Amino acid sequence: MSNKYIIEPIDHDIKVLTYNVGWESLESFNSSKLDMSHCKESNINRNKCTINIAHIICQLGINKISKTDCKYLYDFVFLQEIVNSKNQWACLEKEINNLEPDFLKNFNIEYTEDLPAGIITLYNKNYYHLIYKLQGKLLEHDLLADHRPWQILVFEENIIVINIHFPHLVNYQEEALKILKHNIKKVKELVGDKFSNYNFILGGDFNNGDPSQLQNFPLLLTEFKKLFYAEPTKLLTCCVPHDFPTYDKSFDHIYSSVSQANFYQTLDKINSFTNGDLIMMSDHIPVFAIFKYNSINLKSVAKKYLINYF
Repeated sequence: MSNKYIIEPIDHDIKVLTYNVGWESLESFNSSKLDMSHCKESNINRNKCTINIAHIICQLGINKISKTDCKYLYDFVFLQEIVNSKNQWACLEKEINNLEPDFLKNFNIEYTEDLPAGIITLYNKNYYHLIYKLQGKLLEHDLLADHRPWQILVFEENIIVINIHFPHLVNYQEEALKILKHNIKKVKELVGDKFSNYNFILGGDFNNGDPSQLQNFPLLLTEFKKLFYAEPTKLLTCCVPHDFPTYDKSFDHIYSSVSQANFYQTLDKINSFTNGDLIMMSDHIPVFAIFKYNSINLKSVAKKYLINYF
C-alpha cells in the first residue's frame, strides 16, 4: 500500500463522510427536479460532475480531515443516490481510481443492490470487520420515485453504522423512523447481550433540517440505549435549484454516540465547482466529521452537548 495514507492505531479518532452524490449529476440527467445534463463533456466523453465528486471524496475531503502533510483515511463513507447496478458506482469508482489509485484499496464496499434508489457504504478494512448487514427501504408501501433506502452494518469492533436516505414529507419520515427502530431490534437479537457495548454512527440525507424534532426520533434513540451527541453546528448542504448554485438547507447530518464531533464541516467554497450559474457536482455538498475516540461513560458528559431522551 502507498505510504501516502496513514494507518492509525485502532483507538484513533473516527472520521466519517456523508455525501448525497446526486443521481442526476452522475448520469448527466435532466429530471423534473434538477437539470444536470450539462455535466457531460462530449469532447472527452466523461462526466465533469462525477470527476468533481470523486475529487471531493478522495482528495479534498482527505485533506480536510488530515493533519499537516499526513493523509488520514476515513473510517466510514456514506453515499446516497448511487446505484451499483445502474453503473453509477462504476463510473465514480473509475474517476476515484484515476485520481487516487490507492484510495479504494483501503475500503470494503457494501451496496443496496435490489433498491431503485441506492446507497453505498465504504468502511475501512484496515480497522473494521463486518459481521452483520441489514438493509431495506424506509417506506413499506410503494411511492413513485421515493424508494428511500437504509443500511445497517455491524462490526466486530463494537460499532454499528447506519446509512440512510429519508423521504421528503414529515409523515413519511415518521414512518421511516419506525422502520429503523424495528430493525435495530433485529440487530439486538443478532448481537445479544453484547449490544450494550456498541456505539453508533447514524448519517445520511435526512431531508429535514432538524430530525431530532421528529416525534419518533427519541423513540429510535431509546432503542439504541445510548446517548447521542447533537451536531456542533448546522451545515447548509442542500439543494441547488435548476440554474443557481446556492445551498440553503440543512438536510445532511451525522449523529454519533461515540463523542461530540470535534470537527464538523462541509466545503469551504464551491466556486471551483461551478460554471457560471451551473453547478458542476451534486445538488448536495458533503459533511465531514471527526469523533474523538474514548472509553468514558457518556452519561458523565455535559448534557448540553447531548440529545438526551432518558
